[in-house]
Amino acid sequence: MALALAVFVPKCADTGAYFTGRLIGKHPMAPVLSPKKTWEGAAGGMAAAVMAAIGINRFGPILNGIAAEVGFGITMGLAAMLGDLAESLIKRDCGRKDASQVVPGFGGVLDILDSILFAAPVAFCWLAP
Repeated sequence: MALALAVFVPKCADTGAYFTGRLIGKHPMAPVLSPKKTWEGAAGGMAAAVMAAIGINRFGPILNGIAAEVGFGITMGLAAMLGDLAESLIKRDCGRKDASQVVPGFGGVLDILDSILFAAPVAFCWLAP
């Protein structure tokens, strides 16, 4: 369950941010780093992270209570967003739109792993005994 929380909560944050931003996003969040990221998408990503944390934790409770689930979702969602923005900063600094062509349409392998890489230490702090 700990691994599921550590992997799926940040990925749900990414997915929620993407779809919410595409559907209702109007206000750019970081136009220099990533022009398509919006504040609406960020809110959708945070909501998805919280819902994922609650849903996953209910299968085999590791976090104690709804407050811990919401706190975990919020901190993991923030870490996922920071990871995504950090990876965008690296790509912009290198003058690349995509980190690689290995996974076309996703911006490369780093776009798949960036949120998990930043969120993993946060998950460790929450879940380590």
